[in-house]
Amino acid sequence: MSNLFKKLADNLEEQLATYELLIHYGEKKQQILVNGHIDELEPVVKQEQKAVFQNSELEKQRLEIISHLAEILQEKEDNLTLSKIIDYASSSEKARLESTFNSLENIITTLKDLNFKNHSLIEQSLSYINFSLDIVSGAGKEDPGTYSSNIATDSNKTTTGNKNFLDKKM
Repeated sequence: MSNLFKKLADNLEEQLATYELLIHYGEKKQQILVNGHIDELEPVVKQEQKAVFQNSELEKQRLEIISHLAEILQEKEDNLTLSKIIDYASSSEKARLESTFNSLENIITTLKDLNFKNHSLIEQSLSYINFSLDIVSGAGKEDPGTYSSNIATDSNKTTTGNKNFLDKKM
């Protein structure tokens, strides 16, 4: 059983490393969004996807380890939380698992906050892009703003309505 606790601790530490990578990529994305260099976003997202895939593989392994622990401890898998597993571990394994567990909690909170900020930045960028497209495409024609489509007709009124606009005849 000691071997399973070691495998679990190793697995959690690897997951911790992938979460740290995800934070690194999230910070890179944030800088790209703030600086408006959207063309640099795609390579970072691809690297991020690799880290997410790696983490999902580690998660599958973690679930297998917990399944084995549940059998040995005669517990239901669904009820076997990491806190409960830590209670079953020996003192040396317990310290390592608790430390990793606390680090995971902190890093996941940090990652959630970072993802929320990046989501907000993306929403702001999209709003700005949509606003710019609306202006360029002429949306909102009911309020033409400074430049109206009536300029040509207004200038024709001036030249034809006022025959003496120019003092010379052509």
